[in-house]
Amino acid sequence: MTCAEPPDVPGASTLVCAAALHSLVDQLGTAAASVFVERFIRLWPVRRQRLHLAVEQCDAEAGRDAALSLVSSATMAGAHRLAELGSQLHSGVPPSTALPAWTEAADLLNEIDRLGEASVADVSRLARDICPGNRDAEGATPRPAPTA
Repeated sequence: MTCAEPPDVPGASTLVCAAALHSLVDQLGTAAASVFVERFIRLWPVRRQRLHLAVEQCDAEAGRDAALSLVSSATMAGAHRLAELGSQLHSGVPPSTALPAWTEAADLLNEIDRLGEASVADVSRLARDICPGNRDAEGATPRPAPTA
């Protein structure tokens, strides 16, 4: 899906494609899309933690699994730039456990952290209008994220 929203449109995001969220509502209905958005927001800290742990432990299998989880969920949420970074991490996870091979993955993880926080905030903001039943998007206190 391409997102052609100009950044000067009120409410438009440069990080999240609102058209992807609208498509999710069209495909799943408002209730299911709201549940997905709530889980996407709630699971961001868990996904981030899994990525960090995999990189810190030089665990290629866990790194690819965590990156793929990020790619698929971010794509569905319209956070295409975040999904692209996750895809780069997935492709760039070194097969070696030697620490120097993981330097690039660690650098990419810093970008993912920054972009992930901003993307999750944008998804939450956009979801207030697109998925009105989303409790997280309405500012309610989110439930604790499950551990992965």
